[in-house]
Amino acid sequence: MYKIFLTLSLALLVGLNAQAQYCIPDYSSGTAAGDYCDGFELGDISNFTGAGLDYNDYTDLSTLLIPGLEYTLTIHNCPSYTEYYAVWIDWDQNEIFSASEKLGGSDIIISAGAEGTITFTVPFTALPGETRLRLRCVYFPPGAISACATSYSYGEVEDYSVFIPTATDYDLGVTGVDLETACGIGEENVTVTITNIGLETISDFEVAYFFDDPVSGLSTPVVETYTGSPIASY
Repeated sequence: MYKIFLTLSLALLVGLNAQAQYCIPDYSSGTAAGDYCDGFELGDISNFTGAGLDYNDYTDLSTLLIPGLEYTLTIHNCPSYTEYYAVWIDWDQNEIFSASEKLGGSDIIISAGAEGTITFTVPFTALPGETRLRLRCVYFPPGAISACATSYSYGEVEDYSVFIPTATDYDLGVTGVDLETACGIGEENVTVTITNIGLETISDFEVAYFFDDPVSGLSTPVVETYTGSPIASY
């Protein structure tokens, strides 16, 4: 019987730093005038650093991305200026951020002090193992943002790591959790969406999750058994 634990920590799978020889872009002024990414969030990565260097190697921070699943990353912009952003993931691990690897396919514009999101689906062609994610912030670029250009005046680059598992490392994925909550009711309806991201049809599995009581600090485990129709491979 398969078990899925929603609170399972995946950080243990992604502890190694990327060692690839990626380009290191530069700016003429960089973050000196207040143009920078204030925070970045994706999966297990939550990094709020404020104004750093022009180029920042955060590849010690990593998250797990499963092929076939959709993810949304969040970028928190600096408080002073509107900035343009682009994010790439080196899916084929060739140490080059190609145009097809730009998440969402295009740059996004975020107003001063605001946040923006990019939603993307991990391609099934992504090579398994650790690879690099690059975020680039540019103040009004002359065209589409390049991952390696050194001709920009203001902005910042941040590099992170992501880990792509092999198909044999996973079978099922939790692709949505909906908690129906309101003041004064005694029961909560929890809907968990499961996607078969493995290679075979799957049935007879359990989903385990926990309710955290903010008052007592205790966690109450709940285990549900799936008894519906077999779920075909994604």
